[in-house]
Amino acid sequence: MLLAIDIGNTNIVAGVFDGPTLSRSWRIGTKLDRTADEYALVLGGLYSAAERTRRVSQAVLSSVVPPLEAVLVEAVFRSFGVSAAVVKAGWKTGLTLDIDRPDELGADRLVNAAAAFRRFGGPLVVVDFGAATTFCAVTAEGVYKGGAILPGV
Repeated sequence: MLLAIDIGNTNIVAGVFDGPTLSRSWRIGTKLDRTADEYALVLGGLYSAAERTRRVSQAVLSSVVPPLEAVLVEAVFRSFGVSAAVVKAGWKTGLTLDIDRPDELGADRLVNAAAAFRRFGGPLVVVDFGAATTFCAVTAEGVYKGGAILPGV
């Protein structure tokens, strides 16, 4: 099972995938003052309550809250005994980044665009309604051309 975690400004969304299928997901509040132990208890408890037979064998994390990256990596290790990979702008996603500052592209936007392109092909515009509303444009050839960030809902 793959544990995927998205650390957002308002919520942390975690999901467990069995192959390409999302089998469970949870949303917990983003709290900068929580420790790795606290997040480990929350994540481990939610998973244990829902999934009693299969174990997490891989974990991946994307974040727009840098101070929580190491905290959640540690929490995942404490709960599941696996090292979480952290998505960064340089990750191989199948997209070519045609933007001036690829290092400034949020991991959440990169993952959203890559997943949408993989599932639907292009051209496409990905819209994410969260604490911020984001738009990301991808060509038919898989080139990430940029986007916009607007106030959220």
